[in-house]
Amino acid sequence: MSDASPRIEPEFGQTDRLSQVQVESVDVLDPQYEQEQQVALYDLTEENRFRQVDPPLCGPYQMQVMAEERRFQFCLTSDAGKAEFSLPLSAMRRVMSAYTEACDSYFDAVKSLAPSQIEKIDEERRALHLEGAAHLAERLAPNALVDAHTARRLFTLLCALKPVR
Repeated sequence: MSDASPRIEPEFGQTDRLSQVQVESVDVLDPQYEQEQQVALYDLTEENRFRQVDPPLCGPYQMQVMAEERRFQFCLTSDAGKAEFSLPLSAMRRVMSAYTEACDSYFDAVKSLAPSQIEKIDEERRALHLEGAAHLAERLAPNALVDAHTARRLFTLLCALKPVR
C-alpha cells in the first residue's frame, strides 16, 4: 500500500451528480459480489458528487458502466448531451486484485474466525479500499471529478463488476 497524501476535494454544484447508474457485465457474479454491487449502486445514487470535465458536460448525469475486455467503459448522458471515456483495467489491476483477495479472505473469515481475527482482516480490506478509491479518483481526473465518497462507491462497483483474480 502507498502513503497517499491528503486529497483536496473539488467544489461541486447542485447538478454535479449522478442521478442514475447502470452496470453491464457479461460475467456472472458471486453472491457476495452481487450484494456489494447492489449496495454500491444504491449508495452511489443516493449520495454522490460527480462532474464530467472532458468533454465538459453539465449534469445531473445518467451513467452506464461496462466491463469490456481490458477496460471499464463509462457512458454519460444528461440533458446537455453525451460523453464517453474509458479506464484501462491495467491502471487499476494491482489494487483491485489486492482488494478482491482481501474481500475473499474477509468473506471466508466471517464464516469461521473469531471477531478479533475478522477485525484485522477487515482493517486491511478497508485500507485497500481507500487506496483503490484514491487511485480511481486520480485515474478518472482527466475526464471526471469525484469526491471521496463517490470514489469509494465507484471503486466498490468496479471491483464487483469485474472481480480481478
